[in-house]
This record gives sequence, C-alpha cells and structure tokens, in this order.
Amino acid sequence: MCQIDLYDDAVAEVWSETVVTARKPHRCDCCLSDILPREKYLKHWSLFDGEQTHGKLCRLCERDRLAFSQAHHGILSAPQGFQEMLEECITEGDEESEKNWSPMLQRIKKSKQNYRDRRALTCES
Repeated sequence: MCQIDLYDDAVAEVWSETVVTARKPHRCDCCLSDILPREKYLKHWSLFDGEQTHGKLCRLCERDRLAFSQAHHGILSAPQGFQEMLEECITEGDEESEKNWSPMLQRIKKSKQNYRDRRALTCES
C-alpha cells in the first residue's frame, strides 16, 4: 500500500460537500468532463489554514474519490487535488496500485486530454 496514510493529521477548519443538481453546464474540477444541466454533481467548499477551496466533481470522479478514501482511512482531497493524490499513491509494481488506482488515474488523464483536444478543435475553427 502507498504511504499516503502517513500524511500529517492536518484538518480543515471547514469542510462542506453536498450533492446538487446542475441548473447550468459545469465542468468537473478533477477530470474536466462536462456536467450537464439536470445531472447531479458534488459541490465542495473548504477552509484550510485560512485559504478557501471550492470545486465540483462529476459523479464518476466522486465515486472514484470515495473508493480511494475508503481504502486510505477516510483521507479526502479537494476535487482539484484528487489526481495528485492518486499520483502520489501509485507505486510501480504494487498490485493494489495497478489494480485500483492506475485505472482511475488513466481515466482522469484521458478525460483531460479529450477536453484539450476538443478545445483545440474549437480554437482552430
């Protein structure tokens, strides 16, 4: 297992997450996928060392982050930090990393690349 469990016990001053229904289009702050009107997504807001963080997670990233959290003693990241947390956890040759966390990381990276490709096509038009 990765060493992410060894992070210090820093706790956010405020941590608020709710599942809401989109009224307008949004973008997942983790994988950059579209969140369309009427889709549910996780809305995050936290305060840590006086710094505010807010973000959104699509249902797929929310599911992956929950699975990761459950395997790591409840450690959660803000939406923008989930990819980095996965990258820090993945150890080459580690069976758990390759079975569980690498596929999540690859899905996120692929989704981000698809977003960048779509934006590049839009800019060229």
